[in-house]
Amino acid sequence: GACPGTVLAQLGAGVPTAPVVMLGGLTAVLAYAHLEHNRSFKSWLFSGAPSHPTLDGQLKMDYATLALGLAMAMIFMVLFFSALFPPSVSFFAHVSLSSVAWHPAVAGLLIGTLQIPAVLFASDTLGSASAYMTVGAELFYKAGLVPSETHRKYSLSDWGNRWQVIYVGMVPVGAFLSSVMGGTFGNFGMPGMTLVRAFVGGFCLIFGSRIASGCTSGHGISGMAMLAMNSFIAVPAMFAGGIIYANLFL
Repeated sequence: GACPGTVLAQLGAGVPTAPVVMLGGLTAVLAYAHLEHNRSFKSWLFSGAPSHPTLDGQLKMDYATLALGLAMAMIFMVLFFSALFPPSVSFFAHVSLSSVAWHPAVAGLLIGTLQIPAVLFASDTLGSASAYMTVGAELFYKAGLVPSETHRKYSLSDWGNRWQVIYVGMVPVGAFLSSVMGGTFGNFGMPGMTLVRAFVGGFCLIFGSRIASGCTSGHGISGMAMLAMNSFIAVPAMFAGGIIYANLFL
């Protein structure tokens, strides 16, 4: 029930299975760290893939024109579905730290605007899965469980890796404060969720995000904003997987 970033929010909010999901994710770090430097796996993973194809490049259109057009289309869809299926909270009436929930459009706008300081001050875009690789590389390297190439690539000494760890590291703090002030800390039931399912889900979460070169936030928030072609494939696939799972198992 989460992506790599919201697992950390669940951890801060007292969701009981969140630590197990994170443990599964860190186990996936070990698996991917070894496969990433396997010649056969690497050739299969990256065979024939263009470096960074974008929608505007493929359509030979101006980025700003295409991006604004897609943004307007998405805003229309948000308004349409909000009118068809009204959220349980009003647009601005409950935007306070003591609120149990904010209107999704308000929360989405705030998340989207986080791209601005990320690009200006970190020269990077939002994402969270890479932070698991960085933490895992630091945790497991001295024990000899990950290759030295992995440690060099994801080392905390690199600012590009370090800022993301700081960013995701503050997520549990914010979630804890929010849930305490909203009176929801620890009040989350996870019906049908066993520890084995949580662990396997966490493993698939991080391993899948590394194979896809991005997690839900990396593709959905950052990749689509940059009109990356692989993000326009990955995001619908994520939702399709969620819909199929919900219909089969929930």
